[in-house]
Amino acid sequence: MKYRFWASYLLAALAFLPFESVSTTQVLATSVYQLAQAKSAYTQYMLNGYNETKRRNYRKALLNFQQAERLRPGDRYATAAIRNVTGYIQRGSSRNRIAFVPGRPGRVRSAGTRGSCFQTG
Repeated sequence: MKYRFWASYLLAALAFLPFESVSTTQVLATSVYQLAQAKSAYTQYMLNGYNETKRRNYRKALLNFQQAERLRPGDRYATAAIRNVTGYIQRGSSRNRIAFVPGRPGRVRSAGTRGSCFQTG
């Protein structure tokens, strides 16, 4: 009795399955493959960006992080990396500038002292 119930249930379930299940499976497999490729490309761009940051090549790092952010718009890790590298670039450009002020310096006497130990003996 149980087997007859399960057999009829199985036949009813098979009757409602679509006949084009192969094409649905292929579409699903293709989308999973594309998602995996996008994930691996994102990971590769992020790793390249981190490596370039270690080498202090901030321009290339920024390009890699921007590519990763294009693959996953709004990703918090890529966005934070872009913000950090942009800060490094801005700080580095202002730090490398040499300020030259023409004219004579305000203090012209020596700056070092030896203390009072030599005066007392």
